[in-house]
Amino acid sequence: MHVLQVTNTLHKGGTETHLLDLTKGLKDLGVTCEVAFLRSVVAGGSPDLREAFEAAGIRTHYLACESPYDLRAPVRLRRLLAARHWDILHSHLPRSDAAAAVCRLLDSRQTWIATLHHPYDSDDDAYAGRRWVRPMAPMWRLADGVIAVSESLRQWGITRLGLSPARVRTIVHGIEVGAPGPSSMSPTASVAPRLRYRIGAIGRYERRKGHDTLIRSMITILKHFPDAELRLAGHDPWGYGAVLKRLIDDLGVQGQVRLVGYVSDKDTFFADIDVF
Repeated sequence: MHVLQVTNTLHKGGTETHLLDLTKGLKDLGVTCEVAFLRSVVAGGSPDLREAFEAAGIRTHYLACESPYDLRAPVRLRRLLAARHWDILHSHLPRSDAAAAVCRLLDSRQTWIATLHHPYDSDDDAYAGRRWVRPMAPMWRLADGVIAVSESLRQWGITRLGLSPARVRTIVHGIEVGAPGPSSMSPTASVAPRLRYRIGAIGRYERRKGHDTLIRSMITILKHFPDAELRLAGHDPWGYGAVLKRLIDDLGVQGQVRLVGYVSDKDTFFADIDVF
């Protein structure tokens, strides 16, 4: 089986990390996967995963459509599809879904699967084009199947996009699990008592992630656990870290809340916290 994945960018984020794990897993099952992506320029300095895909034996194709309004995206994707037979075209995120939908219209024989990663018209700053989601809802109805990464997202697709319940399936993200090292979570681990109890979270600094709620919760937590500490890891593509920094200063919790920025070694980060 041959599957062409298409997504917006290969700069590291939740969708892109999932796609890397997915294609590696499919490759292990004997499925040939290649990945097309629209953009190579992303704010915030997150790592480019192209080398990781190539190192895993997953060929990548840059479609060079940096602008969200670049109408060449479906044309270039269609050209790539026409170069060989693909059993499945699998798209991720609205802009790539739109390009895939056009290709499906041009060739009804092409099987197209779309994955919903987020309620794209939610009231947050995740997608600048969220106002166009409702008018564009019919395009998702062209898909042969739709994957939702959570059950609540499946319900969103049914109610907001008008998708047939029979065509939407909930498949949560899998994770690649390595051999666990010593951890304070292990009842047999021999570790020194923690001087400060650490809470941690990893995710891009942006409003929809809820970092502000977690920071505000420290006021209550510190009343009961004065030695608690919060560490927030993630890259900052749109400068939202400055908003979080002001909130930390306004609440007077500079000594208890740390913005540690992007961390490449997540295992060490997790090993160094008590609560995720």
